Amino acid sequence: MSRIQSLQDDESIGSDSFLDVVSNIVGILIILVMVAGSRAKTYVARPEEAVESRTIEADADAAKDELRAERRRAQSLSAEMGRLTHEASRLANEVKAAEYAQVQLGTFVATAEHELAKQREQLDEKARNEHDLAKKIVAARLKLDEIRREQISVVSTAAPEIEVKAYPSPISSTVFTKEQHYRLLGKRLTRVPVDELFEMLYDEKRQLRWQLEDLPEVGGSFGPRDGFRMDYHIIKTTQQRVILEARYVPVEGNLGEPLAEALAEGSRFRTALARLDRPNTTITIWTYPDSFDEFRQIRKELYGLGFRVAGRPLYKDALITTSTQGSRSSAQ
Repeated sequence: MSRIQSLQDDESIGSDSFLDVVSNIVGILIILVMVAGSRAKTYVARPEEAVESRTIEADADAAKDELRAERRRAQSLSAEMGRLTHEASRLANEVKAAEYAQVQLGTFVATAEHELAKQREQLDEKARNEHDLAKKIVAARLKLDEIRREQISVVSTAAPEIEVKAYPSPISSTVFTKEQHYRLLGKRLTRVPVDELFEMLYDEKRQLRWQLEDLPEVGGSFGPRDGFRMDYHIIKTTQQRVILEARYVPVEGNLGEPLAEALAEGSRFRTALARLDRPNTTITIWTYPDSFDEFRQIRKELYGLGFRVAGRPLYKDALITTSTQGSRSSAQ
């Protein structure tokens, strides 16, 4: 009984002691906290620490201010960028609109120029027609005035005398008299030595006869003489007849005298005519197309001198040719 009592007493003593210890510790901690708090309130920092602390705070404030300024600048730049982007888009739209308007204007200008050119061409053609018509009217008026003047002149003046030119022996006849041959080419008159070249041929007739005994035909040439060469061709027929054809080929250019010089006194032509028997001589003139007018002039002159004249027209570039089968000249 007494043992149980002692155990209970011991347990009561132990628990009280623990509580006391805990209470003391808590109290001590409270006292320490209060002491620390009072010290913290009464603590004065050293000057160096205060200056450094203020410097840090000032730097922090400056950094904050700079950050806020950069943030405001960034916001301003962003707003400016947005505005510039909007302005660029607006300008691009305006440029496109201006380009389209330029294209439309160019098309309009081209169309207007084409229409203007067309109208100008029509006006120019009309003006040309009017100008041509005016010229024709002026020319017609001048012609009318000229006709009127001619009518007045015909009425007021006596009729002119009409001169009738008559050539001797107007009817041509075949030439059987002696002929003198001349060529009229390029308005130049030159004598053709037909007789002299035939004399050369006759001088060789014996040799030619021997050749014709063995050959059916013979050809050759004689001259030149007075600027001409004679190319001959002789053919022996089955009836033992001989056909002779001769061509007179000029070997020099610009033979003879210009007609005006030939008709002048003292010319070679005049000198040669003076040695001829006029009643028994016919002047045969081989004439090319470029000298027909000159032939009429020299024919008139020869008629005046008492010669009979025979004309032999030739084609351009044709050679003077005689043949035993040809025709004789016809003279007036």
